[in-house]
Amino acid sequence: MEGFTAEIRPAAGTWIRSVAHQIQRGLMLTMDYGLPAPDLYHPSRSAGTLVALREHRHTPDPLQDPGNQDLTAHVNYTELIQEGEKEGLRCLGLTDFSQALTRLAGPILSGKENLPEKWIRNFQHLTHPGFFGKTHQILVQGKNLPDSFESSMLKSMTNALR
Repeated sequence: MEGFTAEIRPAAGTWIRSVAHQIQRGLMLTMDYGLPAPDLYHPSRSAGTLVALREHRHTPDPLQDPGNQDLTAHVNYTELIQEGEKEGLRCLGLTDFSQALTRLAGPILSGKENLPEKWIRNFQHLTHPGFFGKTHQILVQGKNLPDSFESSMLKSMTNALR
């Protein structure tokens, strides 16, 4: 599409197929910021997702000061799902940090013991919508698992990923 910028990762397919090939039976979790392809390539992201960071702050020019800033871009989760399927990985779901981690931490959070303040702060940082909670995703894929297997972090969730 004219005027549209998008980042690609030529090695992403090779990477996930390589890892999946090594798994005989089990789960694979991929955690990062990114989106399924329809959301990633939505017109609202016509400038792409490339970000340059230095000391945890955005810098305006990704080519400025090479080696002294980090460059990053969103993961295309649809690509990881499709490439994983080539090596027998079945997509079990994709969800954001907020939902997955809150679901997993439920038993801890509802317990009677007092949790350390640092643990609570870190948990809030990971799950808060303004930090990692909605921007970061967890892709759950399985290989050679029973058809009835359901991941506890995805339980009762439906995911439309295609």
